[in-house]
Amino acid sequence: MDKKSEQLATRKILRRLAKRLHVLGFSRCKSSFFIRPAPHLIEFVHVHKYTFDADFRVHLGLRVLGDPFEAVALNGPDSHAAVYRKEYDFHFDESADSIERCAEKIFLFCLEVGQTWFENWRSLDRLVEQDHSPLAPEAKKALALAVKGQINNEDVARSQSLLPAG
Repeated sequence: MDKKSEQLATRKILRRLAKRLHVLGFSRCKSSFFIRPAPHLIEFVHVHKYTFDADFRVHLGLRVLGDPFEAVALNGPDSHAAVYRKEYDFHFDESADSIERCAEKIFLFCLEVGQTWFENWRSLDRLVEQDHSPLAPEAKKALALAVKGQINNEDVARSQSLLPAG
């Protein structure tokens, strides 16, 4: 498949995925991020298209609104883990069936893996207190302060700029 056809197929897959993820409360922000705001944080799905193949990698994550980190940390599970690579195949070609199948497979990963993972970390107390929390120490600190009403507006603005709600 030539690059132009691959780019067109990629856009079609992401549009179909956006419709599916909307059912779960996610909205598309930027070209490859889908977000779902929650109290004091943003749950997100990042879909990465490989440059060397007609294939995707999906990352799940949480962004604390007051996190001082300058970028979006990919701190959750991703589809590249060996156990998921066997179950979820995101390769595609330019055919309508392949595009549809790929969008559906990415959605199923988000539904089956993502929903469980997000639900597991829905408790703000657990996010702050658990040693195996996906949050970095600075994000934990920012979340603990936010829960107490101490919000750094500059950090919140950065988070909203990195993952803007449409």
